[in-house]
Amino acid sequence: MRAQGGVSMRRNAARQQKGRVSQLICVFLLLALLCAIFVLEVYRNASDIGRETARIVTYTYMDRLEGYVFREEAAFHSTNNGPVEYLVAEGSAVQSGAHLASVYVGDLGGTSQREQAAALYEEIARLERAMERDVIAWQASYLADYAEMMQHTTAGDWQIALSAGEALAETLEKRSVMISGGQEARVRIATLYAEVEELIHNVQGEYAKCYAAQDGYFTATTDGYEASFGTAAVEGLTPEKLKTLLAQPNPTAENVGKVVSGKQFYLVIPVLPDDAIGYAEGESYMVHMTRGGSTEMLLERISTAADGKEMLLIMRAERMPEGMDYARRQPVTVEKIQVRGIGVPRSALVTETNAHGLPVARYVYVVKDGRATRRNVETVLCEDGGACIVAFSVQEGHLAVGDQILITSRSMYEGKELIR
Repeated sequence: MRAQGGVSMRRNAARQQKGRVSQLICVFLLLALLCAIFVLEVYRNASDIGRETARIVTYTYMDRLEGYVFREEAAFHSTNNGPVEYLVAEGSAVQSGAHLASVYVGDLGGTSQREQAAALYEEIARLERAMERDVIAWQASYLADYAEMMQHTTAGDWQIALSAGEALAETLEKRSVMISGGQEARVRIATLYAEVEELIHNVQGEYAKCYAAQDGYFTATTDGYEASFGTAAVEGLTPEKLKTLLAQPNPTAENVGKVVSGKQFYLVIPVLPDDAIGYAEGESYMVHMTRGGSTEMLLERISTAADGKEMLLIMRAERMPEGMDYARRQPVTVEKIQVRGIGVPRSALVTETNAHGLPVARYVYVVKDGRATRRNVETVLCEDGGACIVAFSVQEGHLAVGDQILITSRSMYEGKELIR
Protein backbone atom coordinates (compact mmCIF):
# COMPACT_ATOMS: atom_id res chain seq x y z
CA MET A 1 0.00 0.00 0.00
CA ARG A 2 2.79 2.41 0.90
CA ALA A 3 4.61 1.57 -2.31
CA GLN A 4 1.45 2.29 -4.33
CA GLY A 5 0.93 5.60 -2.49
CA GLY A 6 4.51 6.67 -3.21
CA VAL A 7 4.11 5.94 -6.91
CA SER A 8 0.87 7.91 -7.01
CA MET A 9 2.48 10.90 -5.32
CA ARG A 10 5.40 10.82 -7.71
CA ARG A 11 3.01 10.73 -10.67
CA ASN A 12 1.03 13.69 -9.29
CA ALA A 13 4.23 15.66 -8.76
CA ALA A 14 5.34 14.92 -12.34
CA ARG A 15 1.97 16.02 -13.69
CA GLN A 16 2.11 19.24 -11.66
CA GLN A 17 5.63 19.97 -12.91
CA LYS A 18 4.55 19.40 -16.51
CA GLY A 19 1.61 21.74 -15.95
CA ARG A 20 3.90 24.45 -14.59
CA VAL A 21 6.23 24.04 -17.57
CA SER A 22 3.26 24.29 -19.94
CA GLN A 23 2.10 27.43 -18.14
CA LEU A 24 5.56 28.97 -18.43
CA ILE A 25 5.70 28.12 -22.12
CA CYS A 26 2.28 29.72 -22.63
CA VAL A 27 3.40 32.82 -20.73
CA PHE A 28 6.54 33.10 -22.87
CA LEU A 29 4.51 32.61 -26.06
CA LEU A 30 2.03 35.24 -24.95
CA LEU A 31 4.83 37.67 -24.16
CA ALA A 32 6.39 36.96 -27.56
CA LEU A 33 3.03 37.58 -29.23
CA LEU A 34 2.58 40.86 -27.36
CA CYS A 35 6.08 41.95 -28.33
CA ALA A 36 5.39 41.08 -31.95
CA ILE A 37 2.12 43.04 -31.88
CA PHE A 38 3.91 46.00 -30.31
CA VAL A 39 6.69 45.95 -32.90
CA LEU A 40 4.23 45.61 -35.77
CA GLU A 41 2.18 48.50 -34.43
CA VAL A 42 5.28 50.65 -34.10
CA TYR A 43 6.31 49.89 -37.66
CA ARG A 44 2.75 50.39 -38.88
CA ASN A 45 2.63 53.79 -37.25
CA ALA A 46 6.02 54.61 -38.71
CA SER A 47 4.96 53.51 -42.21
CA ASP A 48 1.79 55.61 -41.94
CA ILE A 49 3.88 58.73 -41.48
CA GLY A 50 5.37 59.76 -44.78
CA ARG A 51 8.00 62.43 -45.16
CA GLU A 52 8.45 64.84 -48.03
CA THR A 53 11.12 67.47 -48.44
CA ALA A 54 9.78 71.01 -48.87
CA ARG A 55 10.87 72.19 -52.33
CA ILE A 56 10.26 75.14 -54.64
CA VAL A 57 7.54 74.48 -57.26
CA THR A 58 5.88 76.51 -60.01
CA TYR A 59 2.23 76.20 -61.04
CA THR A 60 0.56 77.83 -64.05
CA TYR A 61 -3.11 78.78 -63.96
CA MET A 62 -4.68 77.62 -67.25
CA ASP A 63 -7.98 79.01 -68.57
CA ARG A 64 -9.93 77.07 -71.21
CA LEU A 65 -11.74 79.69 -73.30
CA GLU A 66 -13.14 80.25 -76.78
CA GLY A 67 -12.50 83.25 -79.02
CA TYR A 68 -13.02 84.70 -82.49
CA VAL A 69 -10.22 85.40 -84.95
CA PHE A 70 -9.92 88.83 -86.61
CA ARG A 71 -7.37 88.96 -89.45
CA GLU A 72 -6.97 90.05 -93.06
CA GLU A 73 -8.80 87.54 -95.28
CA ALA A 74 -9.65 87.92 -98.96
CA ALA A 75 -12.42 85.69 -100.25
CA PHE A 76 -12.76 84.97 -103.96
CA HIS A 77 -16.00 83.97 -105.61
CA SER A 78 -17.73 83.19 -108.88
CA THR A 79 -21.32 83.15 -110.13
CA ASN A 80 -20.57 79.98 -112.10
CA ASN A 81 -22.35 77.01 -110.52
CA GLY A 82 -20.30 74.14 -111.90
CA PRO A 83 -17.25 72.18 -110.76
CA VAL A 84 -14.35 73.99 -109.08
CA GLU A 85 -10.84 72.90 -110.02
CA TYR A 86 -8.41 74.02 -107.32
CA LEU A 87 -4.87 74.52 -108.59
CA VAL A 88 -3.22 74.70 -105.14
CA ALA A 89 -3.51 72.43 -102.14
CA GLU A 90 -5.36 73.33 -98.94
CA GLY A 91 -3.10 75.34 -96.63
CA SER A 92 -0.57 76.21 -99.35
CA ALA A 93 1.32 79.49 -99.14
CA VAL A 94 0.37 81.65 -102.12
CA GLN A 95 1.35 85.04 -103.50
CA SER A 96 -0.89 87.87 -104.63
CA GLY A 97 -2.02 87.33 -108.24
CA ALA A 98 -1.58 83.54 -108.19
CA HIS A 99 -4.17 81.53 -110.15
CA LEU A 100 -5.93 79.53 -107.44
CA ALA A 101 -8.98 77.95 -109.06
CA SER A 102 -11.03 77.54 -112.21
CA VAL A 103 -14.80 77.55 -111.85
CA TYR A 104 -16.93 75.96 -114.56
CA VAL A 105 -20.54 76.47 -115.56
CA GLY A 106 -22.83 73.60 -114.64
CA ASP A 107 -25.05 72.27 -117.40
CA LEU A 108 -27.49 70.45 -115.12
CA GLY A 109 -28.75 73.43 -113.14
CA GLY A 110 -28.13 73.99 -109.43
CA THR A 111 -24.81 72.94 -107.91
CA SER A 112 -25.01 69.16 -108.23
CA GLN A 113 -22.02 69.02 -110.61
CA ARG A 114 -19.97 71.19 -108.24
CA GLU A 115 -20.71 68.84 -105.35
CA GLN A 116 -19.85 65.76 -107.41
CA ALA A 117 -16.59 67.31 -108.56
CA ALA A 118 -15.73 68.42 -105.01
CA ALA A 119 -16.01 64.84 -103.76
CA LEU A 120 -13.78 63.62 -106.62
CA TYR A 121 -11.16 66.32 -106.04
CA GLU A 122 -11.15 65.60 -102.32
CA GLU A 123 -10.39 61.92 -102.93
CA ILE A 124 -7.69 62.83 -105.44
CA ALA A 125 -6.03 65.19 -102.94
CA ARG A 126 -6.15 62.55 -100.21
CA LEU A 127 -4.55 59.89 -102.41
CA GLU A 128 -1.87 62.29 -103.62
CA ARG A 129 -1.00 63.14 -100.00
CA ALA A 130 -0.80 59.42 -99.27
CA MET A 131 1.79 59.04 -102.03
CA GLU A 132 4.02 61.89 -100.86
CA ARG A 133 6.27 59.49 -98.96
CA ASP A 134 6.85 55.81 -99.59
CA VAL A 135 7.81 55.10 -95.99
CA ILE A 136 6.10 56.56 -92.92
CA ALA A 137 6.29 55.81 -89.22
CA TRP A 138 2.66 54.78 -89.46
CA GLN A 139 2.50 52.88 -86.15
CA ALA A 140 3.44 55.94 -84.10
CA SER A 141 1.12 58.18 -86.13
CA TYR A 142 -1.71 55.68 -85.81
CA LEU A 143 -1.36 55.41 -82.02
CA ALA A 144 -1.05 59.18 -81.56
CA ASP A 145 -4.08 59.96 -83.76
CA TYR A 146 -6.15 57.21 -82.15
CA ALA A 147 -5.30 58.37 -78.62
CA GLU A 148 -6.15 61.97 -79.52
CA MET A 149 -9.44 60.96 -81.10
CA MET A 150 -10.52 58.91 -78.06
CA GLN A 151 -9.37 61.60 -75.61
CA HIS A 152 -11.44 64.34 -77.24
CA THR A 153 -14.39 62.01 -77.87
CA THR A 154 -14.49 61.21 -74.15
CA ALA A 155 -14.23 64.92 -73.31
CA GLY A 156 -17.05 65.77 -75.73
CA ASP A 157 -14.82 67.86 -78.03
CA TRP A 158 -16.44 66.46 -81.16
CA GLN A 159 -14.90 68.83 -83.68
CA ILE A 160 -11.36 68.07 -82.53
CA ALA A 161 -12.15 64.36 -82.30
CA LEU A 162 -13.39 64.46 -85.90
CA SER A 163 -10.15 66.10 -87.06
CA ALA A 164 -8.15 63.42 -85.24
CA GLY A 165 -10.33 60.74 -86.86
CA GLU A 166 -9.61 62.18 -90.31
CA ALA A 167 -5.88 62.17 -89.55
CA LEU A 168 -6.21 58.55 -88.42
CA ALA A 169 -7.91 57.58 -91.68
CA GLU A 170 -5.19 59.38 -93.65
CA THR A 171 -2.48 57.49 -91.75
CA LEU A 172 -4.13 54.16 -92.56
CA GLU A 173 -4.44 55.17 -96.20
CA LYS A 174 -0.72 56.01 -96.34
CA ARG A 175 -0.03 52.59 -94.84
CA SER A 176 -2.17 50.95 -97.49
CA VAL A 177 -0.39 52.85 -100.27
CA MET A 178 2.99 51.90 -98.83
CA ILE A 179 2.11 48.17 -98.84
CA SER A 180 0.84 48.19 -102.44
CA GLY A 181 3.72 50.30 -103.74
CA GLY A 182 1.31 53.04 -104.81
CA GLN A 183 0.18 51.30 -108.00
CA GLU A 184 -3.46 50.99 -106.93
CA ALA A 185 -3.50 54.64 -105.82
CA ARG A 186 -2.11 55.83 -109.17
CA VAL A 187 -4.76 53.86 -111.06
CA ARG A 188 -7.50 55.27 -108.83
CA ILE A 189 -6.24 58.86 -109.28
CA ALA A 190 -6.29 58.45 -113.07
CA THR A 191 -9.85 57.12 -112.89
CA LEU A 192 -10.95 60.04 -110.72
CA TYR A 193 -9.42 62.62 -113.09
CA ALA A 194 -11.26 60.95 -115.97
CA GLU A 195 -14.54 61.31 -114.05
CA VAL A 196 -13.79 65.01 -113.45
CA GLU A 197 -13.07 65.52 -117.16
CA GLU A 198 -16.36 63.86 -118.00
CA LEU A 199 -18.17 66.36 -115.75
CA ILE A 200 -16.66 69.42 -117.44
CA HIS A 201 -15.88 68.28 -120.99
CA ASN A 202 -18.78 70.23 -122.47
CA VAL A 203 -17.83 73.54 -120.80
CA GLN A 204 -14.04 73.67 -121.24
CA GLY A 205 -14.14 77.20 -122.64
CA GLU A 206 -16.57 78.69 -120.15
CA TYR A 207 -14.69 78.62 -116.87
CA ALA A 208 -13.79 81.61 -114.73
CA LYS A 209 -10.33 82.03 -113.22
CA CYS A 210 -9.92 83.04 -109.56
CA TYR A 211 -6.77 84.80 -108.37
CA ALA A 212 -5.26 85.56 -104.95
CA ALA A 213 -5.87 89.16 -103.86
CA GLN A 214 -3.07 89.08 -101.26
CA ASP A 215 -0.17 87.01 -100.00
CA GLY A 216 -1.11 84.35 -97.45
CA TYR A 217 -2.46 80.83 -97.15
CA PHE A 218 -5.16 79.26 -99.28
CA THR A 219 -8.21 77.51 -97.89
CA ALA A 220 -11.36 76.43 -99.71
CA THR A 221 -13.50 76.98 -96.59
CA THR A 222 -15.24 80.32 -96.11
CA ASP A 223 -17.74 81.56 -93.51
CA GLY A 224 -19.00 84.87 -94.91
CA TYR A 225 -17.29 86.97 -92.23
CA GLU A 226 -14.11 87.61 -94.22
CA ALA A 227 -14.83 91.30 -94.88
CA SER A 228 -16.27 92.18 -91.46
CA PHE A 229 -13.70 90.39 -89.25
CA GLY A 230 -10.61 92.24 -90.43
CA THR A 231 -8.04 93.70 -88.04
CA ALA A 232 -9.52 97.21 -88.35
CA ALA A 233 -12.82 95.96 -86.88
CA VAL A 234 -11.13 95.41 -83.51
CA GLU A 235 -10.79 99.13 -82.88
CA GLY A 236 -13.60 100.17 -80.53
CA LEU A 237 -14.97 96.63 -80.42
CA THR A 238 -17.34 95.95 -77.50
CA PRO A 239 -19.36 92.87 -76.46
CA GLU A 240 -22.43 94.48 -78.02
CA LYS A 241 -20.66 95.17 -81.34
CA LEU A 242 -19.29 91.61 -81.46
CA LYS A 243 -22.82 90.22 -81.13
CA THR A 244 -23.94 92.52 -83.97
CA LEU A 245 -21.12 91.26 -86.22
CA LEU A 246 -21.95 87.63 -85.48
CA ALA A 247 -25.66 88.21 -86.15
CA GLN A 248 -25.17 89.71 -89.61
CA PRO A 249 -26.05 87.66 -92.71
CA ASN A 250 -23.09 85.71 -94.04
CA PRO A 251 -23.96 84.26 -97.45
CA THR A 252 -21.31 81.94 -98.89
CA ALA A 253 -23.11 80.46 -101.90
CA GLU A 254 -20.83 82.18 -104.44
CA ASN A 255 -17.64 81.84 -102.39
CA VAL A 256 -15.01 79.51 -103.81
CA GLY A 257 -12.24 79.98 -101.25
CA LYS A 258 -10.10 82.60 -99.57
CA VAL A 259 -6.55 83.63 -98.80
CA VAL A 260 -5.73 84.14 -95.12
CA SER A 261 -2.93 86.48 -94.07
CA GLY A 262 -0.26 84.81 -91.98
CA LYS A 263 0.70 88.09 -90.37
CA GLN A 264 -0.88 90.02 -87.48
CA PHE A 265 -4.16 88.72 -86.12
CA TYR A 266 -6.41 89.27 -83.11
CA LEU A 267 -8.15 86.80 -80.86
CA VAL A 268 -11.26 88.25 -79.21
CA ILE A 269 -12.44 86.19 -76.23
CA PRO A 270 -15.83 86.86 -74.57
CA VAL A 271 -15.68 86.27 -70.79
CA LEU A 272 -17.68 87.00 -67.66
CA PRO A 273 -16.27 89.66 -65.30
CA ASP A 274 -15.20 87.01 -62.76
CA ASP A 275 -13.23 85.18 -65.47
CA ALA A 276 -11.41 88.38 -66.39
CA ILE A 277 -9.93 88.74 -62.90
CA GLY A 278 -6.16 88.31 -63.04
CA TYR A 279 -5.77 89.50 -66.62
CA ALA A 280 -3.99 92.82 -67.18
CA GLU A 281 -3.82 95.06 -70.23
CA GLY A 282 -0.32 95.31 -71.66
CA GLU A 283 0.70 91.86 -70.38
CA SER A 284 1.62 88.96 -72.69
CA TYR A 285 0.15 85.47 -72.33
CA MET A 286 0.99 82.15 -73.97
CA VAL A 287 -2.05 80.95 -75.91
CA HIS A 288 -2.42 77.33 -77.09
CA MET A 289 -4.91 76.72 -79.91
CA THR A 290 -6.69 73.48 -79.08
CA ARG A 291 -6.64 72.32 -82.69
CA GLY A 292 -2.96 73.16 -83.14
CA GLY A 293 -0.48 76.01 -82.81
CA SER A 294 0.76 78.09 -79.88
CA THR A 295 1.89 81.69 -79.69
CA GLU A 296 2.52 84.49 -77.22
CA MET A 297 -0.19 87.15 -77.42
CA LEU A 298 -0.38 90.67 -76.04
CA LEU A 299 -3.56 91.55 -74.16
CA GLU A 300 -4.10 94.84 -75.92
CA ARG A 301 -7.39 95.80 -74.34
CA ILE A 302 -10.19 94.59 -72.06
CA SER A 303 -13.58 95.83 -73.31
CA THR A 304 -16.58 95.92 -70.96
CA ALA A 305 -20.27 95.90 -71.94
CA ALA A 306 -22.39 98.91 -70.98
CA ASP A 307 -24.22 96.87 -68.32
CA GLY A 308 -20.95 95.45 -66.97
CA LYS A 309 -22.12 91.84 -67.38
CA GLU A 310 -19.75 90.83 -70.18
CA MET A 311 -16.18 91.54 -71.20
CA LEU A 312 -13.87 90.95 -74.14
CA LEU A 313 -10.21 90.00 -73.87
CA ILE A 314 -8.71 91.45 -77.05
CA MET A 315 -5.36 89.76 -77.70
CA ARG A 316 -2.89 90.36 -80.53
CA ALA A 317 -0.13 88.29 -82.13
CA GLU A 318 2.25 89.43 -84.84
CA ARG A 319 2.17 86.17 -86.80
CA MET A 320 -0.13 83.19 -87.16
CA PRO A 321 1.55 80.23 -85.42
CA GLU A 322 2.48 77.09 -87.32
CA GLY A 323 -0.23 74.46 -86.99
CA MET A 324 -3.11 76.91 -86.43
CA ASP A 325 -6.11 76.21 -88.65
CA TYR A 326 -8.24 78.79 -90.47
CA ALA A 327 -11.43 78.53 -88.41
CA ARG A 328 -13.07 81.72 -87.18
CA ARG A 329 -13.98 80.27 -83.81
CA GLN A 330 -11.03 78.94 -81.84
CA PRO A 331 -11.08 76.98 -78.56
CA VAL A 332 -7.91 77.92 -76.70
CA THR A 333 -6.01 77.40 -73.46
CA VAL A 334 -4.43 80.51 -71.98
CA GLU A 335 -1.54 80.40 -69.52
CA LYS A 336 -2.94 82.99 -67.14
CA ILE A 337 -0.67 83.38 -64.10
CA GLN A 338 2.37 81.53 -62.78
CA VAL A 339 2.55 80.94 -59.03
CA ARG A 340 5.86 80.06 -57.37
CA GLY A 341 6.22 78.83 -53.80
CA ILE A 342 6.83 75.79 -51.58
CA GLY A 343 5.02 72.60 -52.55
CA VAL A 344 3.00 70.94 -49.78
CA PRO A 345 0.89 67.74 -50.06
CA ARG A 346 -2.71 68.64 -49.30
CA SER A 347 -2.99 65.76 -46.82
CA ALA A 348 -0.21 67.33 -44.72
CA LEU A 349 -2.01 70.68 -44.42
CA VAL A 350 -3.89 71.30 -41.16
CA THR A 351 -6.52 74.06 -40.96
CA GLU A 352 -7.93 75.53 -37.78
CA THR A 353 -11.30 77.26 -38.01
CA ASN A 354 -13.12 79.71 -35.75
CA ALA A 355 -16.66 79.47 -34.39
CA HIS A 356 -18.02 80.64 -37.75
CA GLY A 357 -16.18 77.93 -39.66
CA LEU A 358 -13.71 80.37 -41.18
CA PRO A 359 -10.02 79.40 -41.41
CA VAL A 360 -7.88 81.23 -38.86
CA ALA A 361 -4.62 79.28 -39.13
CA ARG A 362 -2.96 76.81 -41.46
CA TYR A 363 0.12 74.79 -40.63
CA VAL A 364 2.01 71.57 -41.23
CA TYR A 365 4.16 69.35 -39.03
CA VAL A 366 7.83 68.82 -39.79
CA VAL A 367 10.58 66.72 -38.25
CA LYS A 368 12.76 68.59 -35.75
CA ASP A 369 15.21 66.71 -33.50
CA GLY A 370 13.19 63.51 -33.89
CA ARG A 371 9.89 65.12 -32.91
CA ALA A 372 6.88 66.61 -34.72
CA THR A 373 7.12 70.39 -34.82
CA ARG A 374 4.45 72.78 -36.08
CA ARG A 375 5.27 75.17 -38.92
CA ASN A 376 2.86 77.89 -40.03
CA VAL A 377 2.04 78.40 -43.72
CA GLU A 378 0.11 80.84 -45.89
CA THR A 379 -1.74 78.96 -48.63
CA VAL A 380 -1.54 80.44 -52.12
CA LEU A 381 -3.10 77.68 -54.19
CA CYS A 382 -4.50 74.17 -53.80
CA GLU A 383 -5.01 72.02 -56.90
CA ASP A 384 -7.68 69.38 -57.35
CA GLY A 385 -4.92 66.80 -57.68
CA GLY A 386 -3.99 67.08 -53.99
CA ALA A 387 -1.01 69.45 -54.04
CA CYS A 388 -0.80 72.93 -52.52
CA ILE A 389 1.57 75.84 -52.94
CA VAL A 390 2.38 78.05 -49.95
CA ALA A 391 4.11 81.41 -49.86
CA PHE A 392 7.74 81.95 -48.97
CA SER A 393 8.34 83.34 -45.50
CA VAL A 394 11.43 84.13 -43.46
CA GLN A 395 9.47 84.51 -40.23
CA GLU A 396 10.35 82.24 -37.36
CA GLY A 397 8.05 79.27 -37.02
CA HIS A 398 7.12 79.21 -40.73
CA LEU A 399 7.80 76.41 -43.21
CA ALA A 400 11.16 76.68 -44.97
CA VAL A 401 12.72 75.00 -48.00
CA GLY A 402 14.40 71.74 -46.96
CA ASP A 403 12.08 70.97 -44.02
CA GLN A 404 10.89 67.36 -43.80
CA ILE A 405 7.07 67.59 -43.98
CA LEU A 406 5.13 64.85 -42.17
CA ILE A 407 2.27 63.21 -44.08
CA THR A 408 -0.10 61.00 -42.12
CA SER A 409 -3.79 60.25 -41.70
CA ARG A 410 -3.23 59.69 -37.97
CA SER A 411 -3.43 62.36 -35.31
CA MET A 412 -0.32 64.46 -34.94
CA TYR A 413 0.63 66.88 -32.21
CA GLU A 414 3.46 69.19 -31.23
CA GLY A 415 6.40 67.30 -29.76
CA LYS A 416 5.26 63.81 -30.80
CA GLU A 417 8.28 61.49 -30.79
CA LEU A 418 9.05 59.96 -34.15
CA ILE A 419 10.95 56.83 -35.04
CA ARG A 420 14.17 57.78 -36.74
